[in-house]
Amino acid sequence: PISQSVGGGGGHGGYATTVTAAGVTASAAVTVGGSGGSGGDGDAVTVSNSASVTTQGSDSHAIFAQSVGGGGGAGGFTVADVAGSIGNIYQVSVGVGGSGGSGGDGDAVTVSSGTGAISTAGDRSVGVLAQSVGGGGGAGGFSITANTALAGSLAVDVAVGGSGGSGGSGGNVSVTSGSAIGTQGNNAYGILAQSVGGGGGAGGTAVSGAIALANAAVTIGGSGGTGGAGGKAGVVNTGDISTSGSSAAGILAQSVGGGGGAGGFSSSVALTGNITPTVSVGGGGAGGGAGNEVSVTSSGHISTQGNVSQG
Repeated sequence: PISQSVGGGGGHGGYATTVTAAGVTASAAVTVGGSGGSGGDGDAVTVSNSASVTTQGSDSHAIFAQSVGGGGGAGGFTVADVAGSIGNIYQVSVGVGGSGGSGGDGDAVTVSSGTGAISTAGDRSVGVLAQSVGGGGGAGGFSITANTALAGSLAVDVAVGGSGGSGGSGGNVSVTSGSAIGTQGNNAYGILAQSVGGGGGAGGTAVSGAIALANAAVTIGGSGGTGGAGGKAGVVNTGDISTSGSSAAGILAQSVGGGGGAGGFSSSVALTGNITPTVSVGGGGAGGGAGNEVSVTSSGHISTQGNVSQG
């Protein structure tokens, strides 16, 4: 049996671009990218099985229960440019990338299997797979700004990358099994109970360039999004389990926090002026999510035969 609840992905933020032909005295171009939408949450999933289940193909789990949060949408990018002034006194270009949306949360997953025998014969075909996964955060939008003053006095560029969205949390996962379980393929665990937090989105890149008599360029990369936390993972097993393939543990229970998003790249260039200060600040990387409590209680006999196949 397969039982899944999957949240929808968040929509991407709209991009924003503007190109301004320079005016006589002052010109400005400002763009702000739209924020990405948040991913939807997965709902709770419960499976109760008392029948015998047999599968023979690859990637064919006997019991598969999963709750998955949707990924956050990416932030919109921005491009702002003031072009071609002659004798313009002031020119300013500002761009701010949109923020990435947060990933949705996975919910609780509960599986109980009674006395029915379970067997799989393909690679990556798990006997009982229960999983709750948080959605990944959306990436922040990039930002590019530019100024070209052929004979102007002052040009200022500011570009800020959008922040990455935070990853969603994994829900609690619980498996109670009295079934005799046998798997024959590689990477075919007897029981896999896993809660995984979503990864944080990467911060947006920021790039700016100015050409004028006096010009300044400032860029700040977007911050990465925080990784989501893993939930609790627990297994209570009273049945016998046997696996014959490599990397096929009898029971594997995990709680894994999501990785933090990388900070955005930053670069600024100011050319040909008498005064050309530039400032570039890379975006900060975010912290990873925490793992949670994992518990396994087993009174059944567990037998594994392949390499890297723990009981």
